Amino acid sequence: MERFIRFNNELIETEQILHFERLARAWMNHNEFTLTERQLVELNPADATVAISVFWRHRAPRLQHAGRITDVLLLTLGFYKNFSLRDFQEFREEFADHPQQGLLTQLVFLLEEFRFSQQIMATRKGTKKWFSLRQEATIPFYHQQMVTYQKRSFLSDALVFYIALSLYEGTLSIEHIEEFSPLLPLLRSQRQLRSTQDSIDLALAISYQLQDYLRADCQLRHFQHLVLRGSEFTNFTYHRGIKKEIKGTDQEKESVEEMMQMWHQENEDEQGMHLRFEIEHGRDSDLANPDGAVEEGRDDHEPTSIGLGKSSARQQENYDFDLVTKSVLPKIHAAVEKIENHVVVKDSTDLQKIVKKRIEQAPYVKQLVTLFQKEIAKKTNEQLTGLVKGRLQKNLLPLWLEERPRLFYRNGQQSKELDAVFYLLVDGSASMQDKLEETKAAVLYVHDVLRQLRIPHQIVQHYEDAYDATDTYQPNYFEILHDYTNFSDSAFAVYAMEAHEDNRDGYALRIAAESLLARKEQQKFLLYFSDGEPSAFDYREQGIVDTADAVQGLTKSGIAFLHLFLSDAPVSEEQRQLFATIYGKRTAATDSIDQFTSEAHRLLKRMLQQLIQVTV
Repeated sequence: MERFIRFNNELIETEQILHFERLARAWMNHNEFTLTERQLVELNPADATVAISVFWRHRAPRLQHAGRITDVLLLTLGFYKNFSLRDFQEFREEFADHPQQGLLTQLVFLLEEFRFSQQIMATRKGTKKWFSLRQEATIPFYHQQMVTYQKRSFLSDALVFYIALSLYEGTLSIEHIEEFSPLLPLLRSQRQLRSTQDSIDLALAISYQLQDYLRADCQLRHFQHLVLRGSEFTNFTYHRGIKKEIKGTDQEKESVEEMMQMWHQENEDEQGMHLRFEIEHGRDSDLANPDGAVEEGRDDHEPTSIGLGKSSARQQENYDFDLVTKSVLPKIHAAVEKIENHVVVKDSTDLQKIVKKRIEQAPYVKQLVTLFQKEIAKKTNEQLTGLVKGRLQKNLLPLWLEERPRLFYRNGQQSKELDAVFYLLVDGSASMQDKLEETKAAVLYVHDVLRQLRIPHQIVQHYEDAYDATDTYQPNYFEILHDYTNFSDSAFAVYAMEAHEDNRDGYALRIAAESLLARKEQQKFLLYFSDGEPSAFDYREQGIVDTADAVQGLTKSGIAFLHLFLSDAPVSEEQRQLFATIYGKRTAATDSIDQFTSEAHRLLKRMLQQLIQVTV
C-alpha cells in the first residue's frame, strides 16, 4: 500500500518544467504562456498554455530531454508560428458534418507535425539528434497501437498510427495491411507537404481512398496539437452587447502567433471604458439597444456602474497594487484578491506556554544572536601581511633570505554594520493544523533573536479562503502578526495563529518579496514556515511549479531565502523530496528543536557570509 501511494503521489520535476516553459516563451516571444504536462501534446491559445506529453516520463534522462524539447519545438516553432488558421477554419466549416470528421482532424495534425519536424530540422541542424531520439521511442509505440486497434476492428484508429509509421519509418518498412494498401502510392507524396492546405488535401485524399472500408470515426483522440474553441478566428472576443450584423474588421488571422499578438495589443491599448465592448470590432458600432443606451458625454456626467468596476469604494492604494501585481504575477493568479489585516489576539492565549517555551529556547536564541554579532556586527582590524604592495613593514630580513620577498602590509578594512530586514511568512493552511504548535515555537525563536538584535522584521500568516473562492474571485488573506516598525514583544500574536483552509504559496512568496524590495535595507531575508504542500482553487497541478518559480525569483532579486519546517513527527523521505523539489537546498526540516536550531544556524550562517562578501 505504501508503494502504491508513493507512486500516485509523484513529484513534479519543477526545474525541468520551468526550463522548458522559459524556452517556449522565448521561442514564441510571448511571456504569458505557461507550460504543463498532459496526455497529448497541446497548444491552447485561449488558456495560454503549452502542454508537453506525459509519454516522456520515467525514461532515460537523455531520451526524456529530447522528447520534451521536441514537443516544445513542434508547438512553438511549428503550430504557433506556421499553422494556417484560415485554411483550417475553412476545412472545419466545410467538413463539419463528415462521418469521419474526427479522423480527418487528427490526420491534419499528424501531417502538420511531420511537416514541422522536417522544417525545424532543416533550419536548425542541432535539433536532428533530438528528433532522432524521439522517433526511436515513438515508432515502437505507434506499431503497438496500430496492431491493438486493428485486432479490435477500430480501423480509423489503426489508420492514424499506420499513417504515422509511414511518415516516420517509410512506406517500404511498414507492415502490409490489406485494407490500407491503396494508400501506398498516395503516402509516397508526403515529402511534398509545403503548407497546412497541403496537409488538409492529403488527409482528404486518404479518407476518400478508404471510404468503402471505414465504417466509423476514431474512437479515441490520439493527436491534437492545437486546442481551438471556434472563436479564435474571425470573430473572437465578440461581445453580446454589439449587434450580430456588425462584423468590425474582416481581416483573417493567418497563424496563432498573429492571433495572440492582436489579442495582446488590443487588450493593452484599450484600458478605458469608452471602447470596452469594441476591442475586436470597434469602429462606428451601435449597441444592441441604441435607444437610450448611448448618450452624449458631459462634464458633469455621473459615472455609470460599468465604469466603477467590481467595487465603487475601492481605495487608491489597492488599485495601484493590482496594477503592479498583474504585471509580475503569473496568469494563474489573475483572479486573486489580496486582503490584509492584523491578527486578533485572544484572551485565552496561554502565558505559561509562552514562558516555558522561551526558557527552553533561551540557549539557542543566545547562540544565534552570537552568530549574527560575530559574522556581521564585528569589526575586523587584523593586519594583512606578506603583500606585494602596500605599506613597508619593519622587518626587512626577508629581503636577504628570500628569493622573492614580500615586504608590504595593509590594515584590515572595517566591516559594515548589520543593515538587514527580515520577512517571516507562515503557511496558514489546514495541512498545518498538526504542526501549528511547533511552527509557533519556531517563529517565536526567530522573533526573539531579531528583537534582541533590533532588526526590523515582519511576521505574516497567509491563507486562501476556500469557501469563498470562485473562478473570478480568490480571496487571499495576509494576517500581520508583527510589523517592521514594531520592536515590542509579539509573542501573544504569534500564539494566536490558527489553521485555515488553502495556501497559494507562489503568490504569497511574491507578495513577501515585493514588501522586502520596497525596504531600504541592503540585506533582505525571507523565512518561510510551511509544510511545502501548496493547494488552492485551481492551483493543485501548477502549485508546485509556480512556487518553485517564485523561489528562484527571490534569489534573482537578491533576497536570501530559507524554508523552515518544525514538526512533532519525523520528516518522511517523501516530504524531504518535496522540499528539495520546491526549495532546493534552502530547507531546515526536522522534528527536534535541537536539530532545527542547528540546521537554521548553519544555513543562516552561510547566507550571512554570502551577503557579507557582496556588501563589504
